[in-house]
Amino acid sequence: MDVQPNPTKGKMRIHCLENVDKSLTFLNEQRVHLENMGAHDIVDGNPRLTLGLIWTIILRFQVPTSRTCMLNNKGECTGTYDSAGSDTDIPNVCK
Repeated sequence: MDVQPNPTKGKMRIHCLENVDKSLTFLNEQRVHLENMGAHDIVDGNPRLTLGLIWTIILRFQVPTSRTCMLNNKGECTGTYDSAGSDTDIPNVCK
C-alpha cells in the first residue's frame, strides 16, 4: 500500500473536511465505489451515506473466511466451500 499523508491537526470544519477528503481519495484509489458522496456528507453527519460508506468498506476489505470441508455419507471430504458463501445450508460440514 502507498504511504498516505498525515491527517491535518485541528478541530475546525475545514480540517475535518480535508481529513475526510484524504480518506475518500484513498478509498477511490482502492477502487471503492463512492457514488454521490463527498467529504461534506460525512462531516455533516448524514447517517444514510455514512452507514452506506461503512458497509461498502466492509464489503471491499473483507478478510477471506476459512474454507470448510463438505462430507459425503461415508465421512470423506468431497470438496470445499467458503463458509461465508451461499452454501452455508449444507448440513454435513466438518469443523
